[in-house]
Amino acid sequence: MAELLKMHLKGKYPLKTNNDVRTMFNEKVNGSVLEEEWVDIVKYMYNETDSDILIGIVNDYIRSSQAAQHAPAAKKKLTREEALAKRENDRLVKGRIVFSEFLKILLDFQLQGHEKFLSNFLNLFKSIDADNNGIITEG
Repeated sequence: MAELLKMHLKGKYPLKTNNDVRTMFNEKVNGSVLEEEWVDIVKYMYNETDSDILIGIVNDYIRSSQAAQHAPAAKKKLTREEALAKRENDRLVKGRIVFSEFLKILLDFQLQGHEKFLSNFLNLFKSIDADNNGIITEG
């Protein structure tokens, strides 16, 4: 995934030097990625059906984390400048996710897919593993 992010940045900023791209990449990996970046990665990695599911999962996660951050506090009257600044900040933050959280969501999705794929084998294995120790002996 990191390589896909690096490729995305190189494609988006073709005139930047490799050092500049590496710096931007490190900032993203240690910080957050924008919606256009993570959506491009998801669409590249997965088929249309899985992409749609994952985009929904990530958007739900973003909405829930933003709702927790913006829990109703004592509302104070904002000046026009403060309201404009808040609106601009909300626009910039919308769709942004911490890279490590995005990575976890993708890995969880892949793990669920692998577990589903292997479920028949796992059920068969459990039926043969009489003592439930995770090992099948020659006998």
